[in-house]
Amino acid sequence: MVENTGIIIVTLELSPFFKVTGVGDLLHNIVAELARRQIPVTVICPDFGCEYPHLTFKKSLSFYSSIGGHASPLQFRLATDGRGVTYFFLKDKELELYLKNLPAEPSSEETAKLCLEFCYGAYLVLEALSKGEFGFEGKDRLVVHAFHWQTGPLLALMKQARWRHRIHTVLTVDILDKQGRFNPEVFEAHEIFHALRIRGDDEINFLRMGIETADVLHTVSPNYAREIQQAPYGRGLEGILEQRYQEGRLLGILNGLDPVLSDWQCIPVLQENGLCIVPDNDQVLEHKRRAKLLFQKVAGLPADPEAFLISMGHRFVTQKNFALVANAMDQLMALTPRPQIYLRAWPEPARRDQDQELWWQITRFSKRYRFHLAFLSPYDRDQALIREGIFIDRFLYYAASDLFLMPSLWEPCGLCQLEAMRFGAIPVVTAVGGLVDTVQPVTGDNQGWGFRLDDPFDPQGLVDAVQKAMHLKAAQPESWQGMVQKAMAFDSSIAHTVDSYIRFLYTPDLPVSSPSQS
Repeated sequence: MVENTGIIIVTLELSPFFKVTGVGDLLHNIVAELARRQIPVTVICPDFGCEYPHLTFKKSLSFYSSIGGHASPLQFRLATDGRGVTYFFLKDKELELYLKNLPAEPSSEETAKLCLEFCYGAYLVLEALSKGEFGFEGKDRLVVHAFHWQTGPLLALMKQARWRHRIHTVLTVDILDKQGRFNPEVFEAHEIFHALRIRGDDEINFLRMGIETADVLHTVSPNYAREIQQAPYGRGLEGILEQRYQEGRLLGILNGLDPVLSDWQCIPVLQENGLCIVPDNDQVLEHKRRAKLLFQKVAGLPADPEAFLISMGHRFVTQKNFALVANAMDQLMALTPRPQIYLRAWPEPARRDQDQELWWQITRFSKRYRFHLAFLSPYDRDQALIREGIFIDRFLYYAASDLFLMPSLWEPCGLCQLEAMRFGAIPVVTAVGGLVDTVQPVTGDNQGWGFRLDDPFDPQGLVDAVQKAMHLKAAQPESWQGMVQKAMAFDSSIAHTVDSYIRFLYTPDLPVSSPSQS
C-alpha cells in the first residue's frame, strides 16, 4: 500500500540523538519498525549537536530564505544509516541551544523565530522532494508526518504550496500544554509567512494552525483522542478537536515498544546476569528476586530479595505527579513491613522553579528514610560501581520492582508503564489517557494486572493501593505471579502501531475514517 509513497517525518526530537518527551522514543520505535519492513523513511530535524556514529554523511545542502528582508542561508547535513533511513539535519546553533534548554523556554519572540526558521527550512526540503530530488523519483505521493506544536506553521504553509496536491499531511497531537501562542507580529520577520497572518487577530497559535490545516490528526491512544475533545484536556482547543474527530480526521492509535529493545537478551545488565524476564518462565519471580538483589546493590538499598520494591521514574514535571508520592511518603513508610522505594527523576528544577521545593522535600525524605528510599537522577553514577561496570539501567529497576507508579494528571499514552509491565512491574496508574487503554485493574476474579487510583490528589488512595498489592503478594503468591505474567504478556509491540499508521495515516488513497481502536 505504501510502495510508491515517500514517508517523511518532521520532528524536533528523535532518540537516541535527543529527546524531551516520550515522542522521541516513540519515533525511534516507529523508524526502526518501518526500516525492518524495508519501507524507506526520511527524517527532517534539527542538527542536535551530538555524535552520530552510525550515520554516513553525504553532503551539505544550502537553501536560501528571506528573513527580515535579507537572504539567509539555511544549511542542512544529509545523512543515511544502514537501514535505509535518510536524515536532513538543519544546522543552526541557536536552534540547537533552544532544544538543549528545553523544557525552559526563551522569550516568545525568539522561540517563534527559531520555530519559523525550522518550518521554512523543512518546507524547502519538502519542495525539493516533491520535485523528485534526493532519491524521490517515482514517488506518486508524499506523506508528511509532523510532530509537536512547533511544526504547525509548516503545515499551514504547505496548504498554500503549488505542489500541495502531491502531499498528504499528518499531525500528531500530544501534550497540549505548550501550543506556541505568540503575537502575530512574529510573522513579519519571515516574508513567506505573511499570507498566514489573519488581520485583526491579536494572537496566533502554532498548534491550532497545524490542527486546522493537517489532512489527518493523530494522537497516541484511543482514550486520549476522546479526552482532548473536552475541557480541561483540550486546553482550549476542544472545539476544533471535536470538529476534526466528527469529520473522521482525529484518530487515536496506541503507542508501542520496539520488541528488540524490550527483549531481556538485548539488555546487557539483564543478559549478562542471566535474568530471563519473560511471561512464560515459571521461575520469573525468582529471576525478579535476583534482579532485585542486583538493583539494591546499585541503588544503595539494603540487600533483601523479599523486600517489597516500589519504583517511579519520569520527567520531573507537574504532569507526572511526584507530589502525590511525596504527600503519601510518611504513610508509605509506616506500612508493615516497610517497603523500599526508588524514585528516579530528571531534570533537577532550576532555582526559583515552582517544583524546586518538591524536589528538596523528596531529597529530605531520602535522608530521613535512607535505608528504604533512594532518590536519584539517571545521571547519578557511583564511581565505585562504574569501576565494576554497573549503573542504574531503567530496565534493571523495572525487572527488580514489584510495583511501578504512574499517577499522572494526564497522559497521552505513556511508554513507561508499557516498559514496566514488560518486565513484570505491576503498574499503579490514574484513569487518564493511554493508561486506561493499557492497564486493566485487578479484580476479585483474578482478572487484570494493575491498580487504578480514583483521585490523583488523594495520598490515602495511593497508600491503600500499595497496601493491597503488598497483602496480595504475601497472602496469595500464585495470584500475584498470575498478575505479573499477565502484565508481561500484554502485547504492546510497535508492529501493531505501524500497522495502523500504514492503514490509516500513511495511505492517502484510502478514505479517511476512524480505525477500530478509536
